[in-house]
Amino acid sequence: MEVVKLENVVKRYGNQPVINGINLSINQGEIFGILGPNGVGKTTTIEMIIGIRSYEGSIKVFGEEVRNHFDSIKRRLGISLQITSLFPNLSVEETLNYFAILYDIPDYKKRVKQLIDDFNLSELLKQKTKSLSGGQRQRLIIALTVIHDPEIIFLDEPSTGLDPDVRNHIWGYIKKLHEKGKTIILTTHYMEEAHVLCNRIAFMNQGKIQATGSEEELFKISKVVEKILIRRNLEEDLINSIRALDSCVSAYQDFHGVIALFSEKDSIGRVKQLLSQFTNYQNVDCSIEPPNLNDLFIMYTGRRLDDK
Repeated sequence: MEVVKLENVVKRYGNQPVINGINLSINQGEIFGILGPNGVGKTTTIEMIIGIRSYEGSIKVFGEEVRNHFDSIKRRLGISLQITSLFPNLSVEETLNYFAILYDIPDYKKRVKQLIDDFNLSELLKQKTKSLSGGQRQRLIIALTVIHDPEIIFLDEPSTGLDPDVRNHIWGYIKKLHEKGKTIILTTHYMEEAHVLCNRIAFMNQGKIQATGSEEELFKISKVVEKILIRRNLEEDLINSIRALDSCVSAYQDFHGVIALFSEKDSIGRVKQLLSQFTNYQNVDCSIEPPNLNDLFIMYTGRRLDDK
């Protein structure tokens, strides 16, 4: 069942559109990822869905237009934005109790105890929030995000700035929420995060959605079956000759001078044959690797996920 729907959504600052005609449909019970580099409009999109930014077009949550029915929608949402402020001098336990009382949760102590267990917070209860590490703070923030048992959970860049071990733990908590039937909408610029967590993904670039689907569907649509790496700087004319191969879907040269060719079928023999026609390129190192989400993103948007 569809729980979030965006139709022709535009956001302008002055006359400049920063979100330019987005269409999205998100289903109940899925982890939906909005994937793209920083600055492409991911956070702005979330902020419009949750009703804290105005918009043109239509955004419906639970079938109701957000701008008209925000009060009836908001309690059913759990929201963790990139910048979430905590009371620095409250302890973890005091913070949990405060939010539980704020949401008027019946038998709030039982709910707090459950969250302490779910998010492994027992050793931090007396610690002030200002002294928490990045990973500890994020665990607390996600616990606060779901304290009122929301139906849809928004996580904006949930693991940015965390080391790999802590990030894996955060992913584990997100998976547990999903197993409980929660709909989770997250933004990320981490390919691995989208790969590990998301049922479906939207590629976003320059305020537009470029493609949407499961990872499998996106690969199928792209028709890419292999990635050929050519570890050598090539002249532009030669790169264009490679792009002109009928099996080539896309090709680009990265910052290290490595050419990545995305192909519909086995093309390495034809690439080597093409290179052998040029004296300076007869012994160039070519190899095949499986394509990944970052490669797909490049094909759909022309940008890398780590672009600034």
